[in-house]
Amino acid sequence: MRIIIFITLLLLFLSTTVAQIYRYDDVVFYPNGSQHINLSKLYVANLTEILKGEVLEAYIIYKNQRFFIIYFNRSIAFDLPPEPINLSVKISASKVDWDTWKVTYTLINNYDREVPVNISFPPGYNLKNFSTSLPRHSHTSITLYRKSSSNILHFEDSYISYRLPSKVEIVYTPSIPFSIEKSNKVVNNTILWIGNYSIYNIIDVPLKANIYLWVEIGNRSINLGNISNITLPPNSTYSVVRSIYSEEVPVFYLDMYVWNRTEGEMLILPVLRVNDTYKIGVARVKGEVFHYTPPILIEGGRKRPKEEEKPQEDRRKPEEEKEEKPPEKTKEEREESKEEKPREKPT
Repeated sequence: MRIIIFITLLLLFLSTTVAQIYRYDDVVFYPNGSQHINLSKLYVANLTEILKGEVLEAYIIYKNQRFFIIYFNRSIAFDLPPEPINLSVKISASKVDWDTWKVTYTLINNYDREVPVNISFPPGYNLKNFSTSLPRHSHTSITLYRKSSSNILHFEDSYISYRLPSKVEIVYTPSIPFSIEKSNKVVNNTILWIGNYSIYNIIDVPLKANIYLWVEIGNRSINLGNISNITLPPNSTYSVVRSIYSEEVPVFYLDMYVWNRTEGEMLILPVLRVNDTYKIGVARVKGEVFHYTPPILIEGGRKRPKEEEKPQEDRRKPEEEKEEKPPEKTKEEREESKEEKPREKPT
C-alpha cells in the first residue's frame, strides 16, 4: 500500500516537470547516514519531440561521457557508474517513559538546490507519511512516538521518494539540403569556373556547421578551403563562392558537418527492486533495532549507591617503645635523700 502511494506521488511529480531523460538509482539508505547504490541507469525515452528535423546522428553528454542514440523513436538505457546521492537519513531512538519510545528521524540535504521529499513510516507510530521540501544544504527532523513497554524497539524499513531536476547536453545532426551551382566565363583567354555553394537551414532552431570544399579536375583533387563554426540561424541560407581556372571541366564537391547543441531536462529518481521488477520513485531506508537499558534500582526506588571504600590499614611496624629516664635530682634533693637513709648501728 505504501509503495502505491509513492507511485501516485511520483506521477504528480512528473506532471510538473517535462523530461524525456531520467537517471534511475537503485539506492538503499541506512539509519547511520550511509547508503549503497546497487545500480545506476541513464534512461532515454522517445526524443522525437526534442530533436528537430530528420536526424542523422545524436548523442547525449552526461558527466563528461557520450552516449550515442541509435534509435530516436524508441527508449534506450545505458549503464552509469554509481554516484553518491547527496541525501542521507539518520535515525535514533530513546525511551521517554516506561511505555513510550521516541524516534528521531532526520533527513539531510547536501545538494545546492531544494529537494522535495516524501517519507512513508512503518506502522505503529503517530505519523504515517511526511512531505517536505528541503532547502539547499539543510536538514529536518521528524519526531515519532510509539507506545511499548518493551526495552527493545524494532524500527522497521521506511520508504523515501524524491526527485532531483538536472540537465544533460544533447547534440544531434539534422539532415538539411545544400546545392552547388557551377558556371564559367572566359577571362584573359582562360576559362574561369565558378562554384556557388549554398546550405539551407530549413528547421526552426539555430545550427552550427563545418564545411570542407574541394574540386576534382581529371585525376587531381584541389582543396578550396575549410570553414569552421558557421552559424546558421533558423530558416536561413549560407552561401560561399569558390573559383578555379581550368581548361578541363571541374567537379565541385562539398563535405559538411551540421549540428545543434541543446540542453535537455533530466530527472534523477530512485527505484526499488521488488522481486524481478522495479518500482520507480521509491527508495528503501533500512530499519534498526534499538535497545534500552534501565537503571539498576534498590528498595525504595533509589539508585544503588557506590560502596564506601574502606580505609587502608596501616601496615607499618610500630616504633619500639623507649623507657623514659627519670629527671636528674638537684643537689638539695640529693642531700635530703642522704639524710633520710638510716645510719648503721655500731657494733
